[in-house]
Amino acid sequence: MQTFCEDATADGNYPSADGVNPSKNDNVVVASGEFDGATVKFQISPDGTAWVDIEDASLTDEGTLRIQLSQQMKVRVVISGAGAGTEVTVKAA
Repeated sequence: MQTFCEDATADGNYPSADGVNPSKNDNVVVASGEFDGATVKFQISPDGTAWVDIEDASLTDEGTLRIQLSQQMKVRVVISGAGAGTEVTVKAA
């Protein structure tokens, strides 16, 4: 599994490489840890400059998502609303 962020405690953007797994178009994303008010959402970009939210791809508590990606897309995790106790890890396979 590729790690986007491990024990993230602050709001921010956490990029992946050139797609979570360039050999697959369907990816499983797992978020775990203490959210404490944080929202974890996923964005895609063809060029790494202009980012767009992936529809229905956000979590406010531990969970798993299945997202569709093109081999050419870049992906990042955006964490917002992190509280004092936020400590989130996000991985994808």
